[in-house]
Amino acid sequence: MQTPSPIAADDPRIGELESVVRDLIAAYERLSSLSQDRRQAMRAADPVALGRVIAQESEAVQVVAALEQKRLPLVADLSKRLGAPARTETTITWIAQRLPGLARERLLSLAQRLRELISTVLKQNETARRTAELLAGHMEGLMRQVAAALNHGQTYGRGGVVTAGPTVVSALDVRS
Repeated sequence: MQTPSPIAADDPRIGELESVVRDLIAAYERLSSLSQDRRQAMRAADPVALGRVIAQESEAVQVVAALEQKRLPLVADLSKRLGAPARTETTITWIAQRLPGLARERLLSLAQRLRELISTVLKQNETARRTAELLAGHMEGLMRQVAAALNHGQTYGRGGVVTAGPTVVSALDVRS
């Protein structure tokens, strides 16, 4: 096992990591805000607004992915210099706990805020997923009711429910 080398609080890699974490926090705050916008668009049943929000969320996710690409080599370098066990996924908190003074406090605080935001966004996305599933189920039920009302033959389809069949025109010409 390699001996951990001390890293100075003013090490440029620490500053870079702090900057990337701050940018990740901003990106997740944006995703959280967009999640609220998505919820409003779903509540209003506004497909145009929903499409716009989804496009903005996609852009925000791309920003997170780019920031993660910057974060990974920084964490790898710092964890190696601090003597992290081989083949482990080192967290920002693990690195922060091994830094001196104010650098430790700043990075621990940023890591905690990032964790909270990620958790919030995950919960918001899970709620939106469940809402979309319930809405889709409701719409499917409505379509089945309409199909059953319009199905004159009242026959069952392959799925075991009454489905819309061919159009049946039934009328009696009383003038002839």
